[in-house]
Amino acid sequence: LHYISLLYHSSFTPTYQQAQHTEREQNNKDYLVPRSPSMNSVKVLKVVYDGEVFRTRQVPQSFASLCEYCNLRFELPGEFSMVYTDDDDDTIMMSSDEDLNEALRVCEDQARATLRVEIKRARASGATTLCGSVPEPKPGSCAVTQKGPNHCAMCKQKKLIVQEDGLCAPCVLGRAHCLRYECDKCQGIQKIPHPMWKYQPTQEEYGGPTWACHQGCAAYTHWRIVADDVMLIPSGMAPESWGLPSPPANKAAEEKSMEAETQKEGAAAVMVGDGGDDDQEAKVSDPVSEALGPDSAPSAAAGTYFVMKSGRYQGQTLYANERSHCLGVGCIGSFSNTSVGRREWLFSADSGLLSLRDGKTVYVHDDNYLYADCETRPESTKAWTLNADGVLSLADGRQIYLDDEGWVQAALPGGAGNTDPSMREWKCLSQEQYEEEYPAPEAAPVPTAAAPTPEAAPVELASAQAPSPATTPPAEMWAAPLQQLAEMGFYDQAELLPLLEKHGGDGSNPLGESTLQHVLAELLG
Repeated sequence: LHYISLLYHSSFTPTYQQAQHTEREQNNKDYLVPRSPSMNSVKVLKVVYDGEVFRTRQVPQSFASLCEYCNLRFELPGEFSMVYTDDDDDTIMMSSDEDLNEALRVCEDQARATLRVEIKRARASGATTLCGSVPEPKPGSCAVTQKGPNHCAMCKQKKLIVQEDGLCAPCVLGRAHCLRYECDKCQGIQKIPHPMWKYQPTQEEYGGPTWACHQGCAAYTHWRIVADDVMLIPSGMAPESWGLPSPPANKAAEEKSMEAETQKEGAAAVMVGDGGDDDQEAKVSDPVSEALGPDSAPSAAAGTYFVMKSGRYQGQTLYANERSHCLGVGCIGSFSNTSVGRREWLFSADSGLLSLRDGKTVYVHDDNYLYADCETRPESTKAWTLNADGVLSLADGRQIYLDDEGWVQAALPGGAGNTDPSMREWKCLSQEQYEEEYPAPEAAPVPTAAAPTPEAAPVELASAQAPSPATTPPAEMWAAPLQQLAEMGFYDQAELLPLLEKHGGDGSNPLGESTLQHVLAELLG
């Protein structure tokens, strides 16, 4: 009986396991269930759009999540398409979970650790767009839908678009003259980047069209301009029913000066779209004078650089990626940190808002990465406190810190990757203070030689034409491979340079395929 029992179990168990395995394979074929990144060899997602590359280890499990992820990191056009390259190097359109699974399969077959997706502008009508771009998305609807063209990105109305950023003419005017208005329900004061004054029969009456109130109503309400801001309306643009005097012809220069000042004030304020919010009574204050003392930081009105205090990123500045709006840290002039407008910040200690001059406000997304935009965000994700040690934190205790790839996230102390104090401590400097403390390296002088004697000419000319490699800085020596890796989403030079010195030859040319595989293998662990 014991022998029969052993024989029974040894023959039955493998058969049962094999049947379970076959059933799972069949389910995958029948239903094409998206596979978890942990179950395949694809560890990195690389997205290419309009010459910009973004890389992450968050590989999506569905096409809908891929679309949402890309929409968060890029300013996608109203109509677009996604493509990948198959086994035969043909470009294949991706528009469903089945396509995503096929792309993952191709990567596995070719032993690729990276899924590369390219986003292209679509010319045909009815192309795929995201629900976040639809004027009135349905709750709980799918992540991919259709929308008609010519919807303003600010007011969401179907109007003629006059700027590349998707704004209609009234919103362009309102953004340049972002004035204060009073809500008819809660009497709260809010700046609105749309000329709401145009809809008021008189200065005292509320207008007919509505705008989202973020001062207490959380609903669409009626508005009237604050009395003190009537004088800021561009000359001749107030409704005739108001009975305001027409501007004298000899005051053109004065009007131009007033308009320029209004634009400057509007740019410095946090603008509120149909879902933004702003504390109109909170004045712009010095970001660090309260936390670190009045002599330790510049005036916030002049703009502030947030600079890493110490560690391997010491001296590098906080900036917002121009296209994806994702926050990162880098040397001035490298990657997307090339514009003063993307690294000069305005911080209000009263409201806790950290903003760029164009009104984009910093917030924490669900994936813990930080972004800057003008959309509606809960106070709990964007109201920051600057502590005395230079740490920016939310009310729930999450702190801004820099991850190993140079991107900015938020986590509790000791949680996620927030374990190194040098990766979360900042100091605030004006542009002048920054340039004084971190002067740009002087260009190396071009070697020259005095007129040589005929006998010495070959030696001196050779030395002048071939300077010693030891004088070349590492970042310049490895410029070509670093650029190659940056296009693949690897930016940390402190991590890359040792690997390049180990595998990359003399650094004068782009990496060969074999060398590149060795470097990527170590980067991806």
